[in-house]
Amino acid sequence: MDNQELTQEAFDRLNEELEWRTGKYRLDLAGMIEKAREHGDLKENGEYHAAKDTQGLSEARVRELEHILKNASIVEVGKGDVVAIGTIVEISMDDETETTRYYVGSIEEQHDDYDMLTTASPLGQVLIGGKPGDKVKYEGPRATFVVTIHSVKPNS
Repeated sequence: MDNQELTQEAFDRLNEELEWRTGKYRLDLAGMIEKAREHGDLKENGEYHAAKDTQGLSEARVRELEHILKNASIVEVGKGDVVAIGTIVEISMDDETETTRYYVGSIEEQHDDYDMLTTASPLGQVLIGGKPGDKVKYEGPRATFVVTIHSVKPNS
């Protein structure tokens, strides 16, 4: 999945994270590694190995961020009552009375109040473009469900 659809807010946040990881954080990690080296034998130096592991994870995230930002498409946040990136959709499955709310977007979007529903997921794909009252079929891994869209609202 090369193309990432991101809101401008998510794109800016990821860009800031990349700048931090390749700037201040990278320097801080180098300092931690240097300080840990001063504690002697590297074979048995847990602080050194922990710092190197942290550095490796950070560099992997840098590569991931570079790839995402290079392949990102900025999309407008949904503003109406149609399921789109940046909207909150409330659904139920198979005429159940219990509903679930999701924030629709890329996995790199962040939302503290709702679970994420990505546009690349099978459920996300069948819901995109739907409106309240619509019923769509969702082919799950073990069964087919009828999903009812109860409400769609912009994330405000």
